[in-house]
Amino acid sequence: MLYLTREDSIELLPLSIRVYNCLRRANIATVGQLLDYPPDAWPDIRNMGAKSVDEILALTARIRAGDGDGVALAASKPKPVPESTQPPPPLLPDIPVQELGLSVRAINCLESMGARTAADLSGATLESLLEIENMGMKTAAQIMEKLDALRREFAPPRLPDIPVRELELSVRAINCLESMGARTAADLSDATLESLLAVENMGRKTAAQIMEKLDALRRESAFPGPEKAAPSGETGEPLYAVAKNLAAFTSLSQGDLLRLLAPCREASPGAGEAELLDTAFQQGAIRREARRAILRQLEAYEEGVSPEELLRHMPAGTSLQTLKLLLGDLLRREQITLRYNCVCRRWPTALEFAERISDQRHRDVLLSRLRGETLEEIGQRHGVGRERVRQIMRKALAVRPRLYEDRYQYLFNRYNFSMEEFQLAFDEPEETYHYLEIERPRMDQKPIQDLLADENVPVSLRRKAERAVYRQYVTIDGVRVRKNRSGLVHYTVRTRCQNTVSMEEFLQQYQDVLDSLGLGEEPSFAINSRSYENKLLASSYVLWNLRKRFRYYPIAERDFAPLLETLDLEQYEDLEITSLKLFRDHPELMEEYDIRNEYELYNLLKKILPQDSRVRFKKMPTIVIGEPDRDRQVLDLLQQYAPISNTDLAQRYEEAYGAKSATVLGSYFACIDPYLHDGVYRIDQPALPEEEERRMAALLTEDFYLTAEIRRIYRQEFPNGSPGNINSFTLKGLGFRTYTDYVVSARYSNAADYFRRLLTERDISDMTQENHRYKGISAYSSELADLKARREIVEFLPLQYISLRRLQSAGVDAGDLEDYCAAVCAFTRSGQYFTVASLRREGFAHPLDDLGFDEWFYSSLLAEDPDRFTYRRMGGTRLFCRVREAIQLSDFLRYLVEAEPSGRIDIYEFQETLERQYGISMPLHKLTDVIQNSEMYYDTIMKAAYIDYDTYLEEI
Repeated sequence: MLYLTREDSIELLPLSIRVYNCLRRANIATVGQLLDYPPDAWPDIRNMGAKSVDEILALTARIRAGDGDGVALAASKPKPVPESTQPPPPLLPDIPVQELGLSVRAINCLESMGARTAADLSGATLESLLEIENMGMKTAAQIMEKLDALRREFAPPRLPDIPVRELELSVRAINCLESMGARTAADLSDATLESLLAVENMGRKTAAQIMEKLDALRRESAFPGPEKAAPSGETGEPLYAVAKNLAAFTSLSQGDLLRLLAPCREASPGAGEAELLDTAFQQGAIRREARRAILRQLEAYEEGVSPEELLRHMPAGTSLQTLKLLLGDLLRREQITLRYNCVCRRWPTALEFAERISDQRHRDVLLSRLRGETLEEIGQRHGVGRERVRQIMRKALAVRPRLYEDRYQYLFNRYNFSMEEFQLAFDEPEETYHYLEIERPRMDQKPIQDLLADENVPVSLRRKAERAVYRQYVTIDGVRVRKNRSGLVHYTVRTRCQNTVSMEEFLQQYQDVLDSLGLGEEPSFAINSRSYENKLLASSYVLWNLRKRFRYYPIAERDFAPLLETLDLEQYEDLEITSLKLFRDHPELMEEYDIRNEYELYNLLKKILPQDSRVRFKKMPTIVIGEPDRDRQVLDLLQQYAPISNTDLAQRYEEAYGAKSATVLGSYFACIDPYLHDGVYRIDQPALPEEEERRMAALLTEDFYLTAEIRRIYRQEFPNGSPGNINSFTLKGLGFRTYTDYVVSARYSNAADYFRRLLTERDISDMTQENHRYKGISAYSSELADLKARREIVEFLPLQYISLRRLQSAGVDAGDLEDYCAAVCAFTRSGQYFTVASLRREGFAHPLDDLGFDEWFYSSLLAEDPDRFTYRRMGGTRLFCRVREAIQLSDFLRYLVEAEPSGRIDIYEFQETLERQYGISMPLHKLTDVIQNSEMYYDTIMKAAYIDYDTYLEEI
């Protein structure tokens, strides 16, 4: 049914092009103008023939009848149920129009339209008033001014401006409210359970939680809910209450209803609301409007609704027996169907519509197309071309009402269904598919598996679509795997290549998987070793080693921001190094990220660094930043250490830049051959002029400098000085011990001595500002790791350390720190995942808790006990496990799902559990990505994680 208002454009009407053009030329633009036009004046319009006049008269008659012939006139546009979060205009009080203080002309105009009280004008607008006969702009404006004043006077109070994040709601509830634009409780003053359920991703449990909180606020603020608010002027007369409820349900105005109900009141003066309501539904006009209202309600329930649920949308006090009588009327008119105790809106099928077309050629063309004939076949039979056939079809379909098949239009237009897939999913005849093909616009279509996450498609249809989607999948040990080459390769790597394998070993494992599925002889699944090697090289779930060996590594699971921040490759200028230097300089970091050698590190960095980075990757494991000069690097090193043997210089180069000494000795030293004598490199190093030496000695007052920092100071002081003046010889003369790219005051026996004092001489060492200077120095990293392992310092906040000496002054010694780890070990079980936050929520307590440190302090104690605990940084905290293997995020998430008795967890509850129980913040997209790339199963329709696919099947 096409429901119209008088203000609607005639473009919505099923008119022929000729009639439409005639009406436009006559300045007839709205449905109201069409209905008001004198019937005997139609032939006077230019180009309006007798056939066109008949078409208009038939259409206007159908609109006025409005009971099942495709179009109907409504007082206002019907709204689907559930309603949107925008509340309807509030009802105005039942104040007689004579008492509104209006002009005589205004009162006369209102009474002429049937308005007796202000309540009859609740939905009035300036445009609707101007359509009243004799109503001028000035009079209409006066009425609207009065109505707006009444709306302001009788508007209900609003809830207080409490931010939704302070309402003690769940994370999911807050996300849903913020997605709909609600920032404070005041924004929810008009909210109802139905309006909340219409919000995207809002479940019934979440909506009920929000309504419970709002009701509590209403009680505290003496604020009535929108469903309980009554307009001022309520007389207590049941007749008014019944008229008001029916006006809200049907398209009839409250004034019309009061007139229609007057005989009922006269017949039964003492009747209450329920009795009056039952009698009202016996009145012909009210009964007809009630049937139309029910049909409008049903349009919101694609798969039908129970009579009990439908009764909730009827006027308060309606009996189930009355509803069944109305449904019986609709059933006899074939406007609804009953299926599994659900009431469904019945729409004609495309085939039924086509069979009822009166024009024989139009009927034959459309029926032929619905049965699968091509445009060319139909055109040959009728002696016309393909384009003419299209025009006939468009004309035949232009006057169609809503059809049953239209329920599939959205998904069919956006997703690439074949006929076989469509019929498998929805069990519909070929005619349905062919009709949808006729209406399909030209647009890019997505794979059908994407439909499962499209919340614009009803859940029932997405469930049916699973049959077509998952025909492309196989189940292996409870895991759903896409039945194509890439899906099976990913499964093979994830399950059978946890440790390093060669390409040949992988190919054998892949063949074993194919054979187990009976696909071993299928050519579409065969792999070309060379081409697929290139695909795996670029994949996001593999790390490569030398000699074409690789292993599974879930890059998408990890947060690499701390890794990249620590390595900070962008800090270097014009430098060539290898990943071996980075690997050796950061042993703790490599262990935390389960990076086993420099080749894996090289491959990982190549995949995770931004494309616009200054870092480039040459032959593995060489990395260049900017525009380096290798010969310059060799010569700079020689100037620092000469005289030095060739083997020692090669070893120094390996320490400084990571290139293996054997490679350096054989390939890198050609540029310094003139300085080699008897296996020893010698070079005359210039001395600093006396004036420069005095000035530099006065400036270099600290115990530690990067060599680059000293050269920068020298350039600033002596712009015309020679860069070669800063060398190992002159630096030693200035009182420093020289190392590859830094110097330490000669007051220290070696670099380790300096770093040890740096980290321990103060009770609290805050390295947040200085860390960038030291983090790339292996001697610093080694000393820091050693001090933490011996408990001489403890990291109580990131990059901030407290000495054991300071702890001892508070009565805490190294034994107490060890006791804390032992207590945690005793409290947890093997294989258990935990954070310091989750331990405390489970009741763990220890005397060290009284120190009052942040959770980072206690996690630092556990991180230095690798014999008992493994950890990784995740979501702003450290996650631990009582295992020796590296922690995988997917294993942790599976651990949480296994803890659920049902083997299932809602994804929003999952996110909330991570935050509330473990203190781990994780975006939803990352959470779902990890689940979908693991052995678990993620239901994109209900947004829930399952332990495996078999568990999901058992539930549905």
